[in-house]
Amino acid sequence: MVALFALLAALFLAGNIGANNAATSMAPAFGAGLWSRRRTLAIYAVAVVFGATIASHAVIRTLGTELVGGAIYEKPYLLPVVLAVAGLCLLAANLLGLPVSTTHASVASIIGVGAAVGSVREEAVLRILVWWAVTPFAALAASYLLGRLLYTRLLLSLYRLRGRNGSRKAFGAIITVTGAYVAFAAGANTAANSVGALVGGGLLASREAAWIAGLAMAGGGLLFGGRVLDTLAKKVTRISLARAVVVEVVSGTVVLVSALSGVPISLTAVVTFSILGLRLARTAAAPDTEKAVPRILVAWAASPSAAFLLVYGLIALAR
Repeated sequence: MVALFALLAALFLAGNIGANNAATSMAPAFGAGLWSRRRTLAIYAVAVVFGATIASHAVIRTLGTELVGGAIYEKPYLLPVVLAVAGLCLLAANLLGLPVSTTHASVASIIGVGAAVGSVREEAVLRILVWWAVTPFAALAASYLLGRLLYTRLLLSLYRLRGRNGSRKAFGAIITVTGAYVAFAAGANTAANSVGALVGGGLLASREAAWIAGLAMAGGGLLFGGRVLDTLAKKVTRISLARAVVVEVVSGTVVLVSALSGVPISLTAVVTFSILGLRLARTAAAPDTEKAVPRILVAWAASPSAAFLLVYGLIALAR
């Protein structure tokens, strides 16, 4: 019964992650009017399944076996607690409109359980925290440099393609491929958030878990990603499609490299700082950016802290 509840919680969490990632990765293509909403989400679904099944195993191993010791899996009821707390943090963030990361909440939940039973591996935790601190600024620096060195040329090239009747397909292909690239990277990096604990608990093998997470993320995107996609597509048009291409290439690369290195990171954080890097490259930071960044940083700190404290407190009380 506990195993069934844990699996259902994992599916629920993966579906929510998929719905959010769909908008982050495919909003530029949809906002440009290149594809219908249904076709855009279908492209996302295929890419995220490929990412999860091909490249997520290193992160699954990290969250399943390397982050905490096997002691936390000796008590089966701990598995649904980890997933439920991560899901509640995501739900609360969505209701409050806060741009928090499910990766932060999921990892913090696992660490909280490990800390409560004295089974945390400090080296793995430190490695993840270093990547969390470095990767957003790596995305910012890469986007800033591209914005300074290549943005004007890219802008001219894209709009020349867009202006030619025979080349509109080529322009659409560029935006679609970069979006699918982000979706692939997101599947590779975030699939483990929902199933890593199940693999660590011995309920699923890594390959089975990757397929389940990938299909659940695809299903979440197809069923629930449309509304978020509509909203985000309107915002993407404000940063121009040329900037969107740069953001997607930089963000997808950072997230995919992290996945292949076995480190779960925040797609939201990387995309946000990549956009900020482009803004800084072209102009000084806008007033709305200056106001938004502190709010985002507070939200990113609050989400894992709340997840850790909630899980740790529940386990401590139960013991």
